[in-house]
Amino acid sequence: MEQYREDYQARLQQAVINGINQTSLRNFQDFILRLDEAVAQQRNALEHILRLIQAGRNELANTQRNMKSFDTLAQRHLESEKKLQDKLEQRQQDEHTGRHSALKARAAQNET
Repeated sequence: MEQYREDYQARLQQAVINGINQTSLRNFQDFILRLDEAVAQQRNALEHILRLIQAGRNELANTQRNMKSFDTLAQRHLESEKKLQDKLEQRQQDEHTGRHSALKARAAQNET
């Protein structure tokens, strides 16, 4: 659109050099003004879209950070649960070993 405006401006300049009546000059100028307005609107629309894209990228980055935080918390929870499970299993193993040793000791005492 900017290129079209430049071309149209060049046509206006050529028309002025060749001689142009007042009405045609005014029509050229009005059309160039409308082109300038259209270019400005397109720039504004583009800037708005770019702001929306950046906002989306920021939201995505925040969401990814939150997901990473939740993943870290979930991993810590799993590790904590694993430690508790390991302790429980060790305690059960120790109790079993203790009972087995006690039974063995009683059996040995009963034999004497």
